[in-house]
Amino acid sequence: MIKQDFYIANIIARHLSGEITPEESVQLESWRKEDSAHEALFQKICSKE
Repeated sequence: MIKQDFYIANIIARHLSGEITPEESVQLESWRKEDSAHEALFQKICSKE
């Protein structure tokens, strides 16, 4: 689980920096849809810019 958390955090960072690949974008979208808590966390992180 920790590996996946780190991987998702890295993808979110790449999303925020504009460096996300199309494949990572699909994975991020899937993760966000997997659980409402994931979407809430993503929104919270993105709103801190």
